[in-house]
Amino acid sequence: MKKTKGAWLFFAAIFITLAVIGIFQGITLLPTHPEAGASLFIDAIIIFVVSAATYLGIKKLSSMKAEIEKE
Repeated sequence: MKKTKGAWLFFAAIFITLAVIGIFQGITLLPTHPEAGASLFIDAIIIFVVSAATYLGIKKLSSMKAEIEKE
C-alpha cells in the first residue's frame, strides 16, 4: 500500500509541476497566438486542479488511515 501511495503522490506532483509550466507557457503565448495560448492556459489550469485534488485526497486518506490504525 505504501509503495502505491508514494507512486500516486509522485505522479500527482509531476503533473502539478507540468501544469504550472503549462500555465506560464499559455500566458507567454497569449500576445502572439491568443487562441493557442488561451487553450493551453485553460488545459493547464484543469490539469493543475485535478492533480492537486488527487494529491490532497491521497494525503487526507493516508492520514485518516493512520488515525484508524492508531485507535
